[in-house]
Amino acid sequence: FSASNDAVTLNRVALQSTPSTSSSTPWSDLTTVYLKLGSTTVGSTSFTNTATTTTVNVTGVVIPKDGNVVLGIYADVAGIDVTTSSEEGSVVAIDYDGNAQSGSTYGTGDSGSTVTSVSVDTAVDGLRVFKSYPTLAKLSIPSNSLVTGTGVDLYRFSVSANLANPATGNGVGLDKFVVNVATSTASAAAGTTTVTNLKVYAYTESGFSNTVPGFSNGLVVANIVGLVAGDNVATTSSVVQIPAGATYYFRVVGDVTFTGGTSPSGSVTTKILGDSTYPSLATKMGTVIGISTSNFIWSPIATTSALATTDNDWTNGFGVSGLPSDGMTGTVISK
Repeated sequence: FSASNDAVTLNRVALQSTPSTSSSTPWSDLTTVYLKLGSTTVGSTSFTNTATTTTVNVTGVVIPKDGNVVLGIYADVAGIDVTTSSEEGSVVAIDYDGNAQSGSTYGTGDSGSTVTSVSVDTAVDGLRVFKSYPTLAKLSIPSNSLVTGTGVDLYRFSVSANLANPATGNGVGLDKFVVNVATSTASAAAGTTTVTNLKVYAYTESGFSNTVPGFSNGLVVANIVGLVAGDNVATTSSVVQIPAGATYYFRVVGDVTFTGGTSPSGSVTTKILGDSTYPSLATKMGTVIGISTSNFIWSPIATTSALATTDNDWTNGFGVSGLPSDGMTGTVISK
């Protein structure tokens, strides 16, 4: 907010919900909306009775003459369970309502006159609501040297199951990710590098010693035979459920063959791919089959503690922290 010619004490601010077509209503997804100046709450409100607009009575905000202040919009999200109203997959977007009915946003100038806002609406992208969500992080591998061998570490990453209150959720489920493998161009001088037999193992700790329960030796993705290069669909043999507040650690391994040329050199670059858009669904969430073309398929495990691929409780990697749409940062092994 900016003030010209006079300092203005802000009295009231108009807000509106501007959801996307995949969103639900703000009054069901949110409980309380706050305006904050820094870390200080200067007003609060709620969206009620199917309304998409509301106003906030503001205290303690003075816009200096020919200066400005920045206010932040915060909100409490309703719970996602059988007794509360928020819907997973909803988009919550709250904007400043600049073209609201005249006088909806106003302040009092030093002269005592009422000053009304003259502005356009803001247009935020919004946030998508889930009971829990994953965070991915790239990890280092033991060696970045390209050698011929079986079960060579090509990529390591972690997936954490985040919840505001781990006691109220079941964690995160994983069904599929896509591993992109790129090998250097073969030539008589550089030689030839190939990768076959891709596998993925999962562990409960960062030392990669204790394997996740329910899988033989932690093998969550069985052998993908005949891998050369490109995108490789790694579907788990059964759903991997990461407990609330926990982190699982993953190893992508493959059999590497390197045939040297007259001036031997080669490389393998590996990464995990993300998704550029939210899945197109009739409802906010889908089954695994319903979003099967996605690169990363996960679930907030909101409908049942024993997650199945047929549950209408799955989504993709769009917007997942640590997983850009073009993929995580690649790991390179080279000679």
